[in-house]
Amino acid sequence: MLKGGAIAELPGTLGTDEAALNYASQMASFLSQLKAHIPNTQLAANISELNLWRYPQWTPELRDVFDVWLREHYLYAAMGTDALRERWEHFALSAMGDESLVMTTTRFGRSERNTKNEQAWQQDITTGLALYYLFHIPKQTHYHSWNQTFYYSSNPTDNNNWYQSGAVKNQVYRPTNMLGHDLGEPMTDTVSSMDWLTQDGTEAKLVGELFDTIDSGWFWLDSDESGLWSEKYQAIGRQFERGLVVYFAGESRADNEMWRDEEKWNKESQTILLPAQYQRVNWDGSLETKSNQVALRPYEGAVLIKAGE
Repeated sequence: MLKGGAIAELPGTLGTDEAALNYASQMASFLSQLKAHIPNTQLAANISELNLWRYPQWTPELRDVFDVWLREHYLYAAMGTDALRERWEHFALSAMGDESLVMTTTRFGRSERNTKNEQAWQQDITTGLALYYLFHIPKQTHYHSWNQTFYYSSNPTDNNNWYQSGAVKNQVYRPTNMLGHDLGEPMTDTVSSMDWLTQDGTEAKLVGELFDTIDSGWFWLDSDESGLWSEKYQAIGRQFERGLVVYFAGESRADNEMWRDEEKWNKESQTILLPAQYQRVNWDGSLETKSNQVALRPYEGAVLIKAGE
């Protein structure tokens, strides 16, 4: 692979922070002029999980000129709580008025281990929806569910991207029946008990006091056995007007190889205490009996409706 070299219009050596910063500044200037000449224009960027405060070559001007962010494969079934707590910039962008298309993926989940098992696929999709609800901001976030690949189309499924071939990809990954249950808006009076995480000191310095303005409404849930979670087993909840979403990470760190490990695949579920009586929403839209607890395996999420809603 060739490195180095120069471009006449770009000062500095290619591949350096200096060149990247100059490129970003020129791009921000061009896009600002473009928006000025085309009123009521929204600009969108595909940035996957890139944190826009972490990298010095991403200037504030470039961050500010975009209005919509595509978070490709942003959430996945084997996320640990630390990975979730590092995604605080989603709420920071929302506080700026930006919109986000948040994509959930079945990558690293149970369906990647057993592509012929319908339940494994539906569980990963259900978990993805619960994860999305953790980040949902009314009128600012948009939901998209997908498989393990980056190939998007309405082509038929095959034996690698669904439990059966011949279905329409754009339809099978959308949990239509679950979405028929309206959770309402996130509860704004629920104070988050969650501390955010940064990946390096540079990011923390750039953010400054931004953390104090971010309130996701996330809170820790207790287990039925001990009343307290150890550092290894942790569950996150978020309350809505008519429901609750829960994600049981099982571990603080992400486990992108979970689907390869037979022991982790078959790990027993843990009982999680709920703050009230709820009914769990199954992938087909049906409701389980009301309860004040839910049993989840590691890296599994659940969407729940308040009993009687």
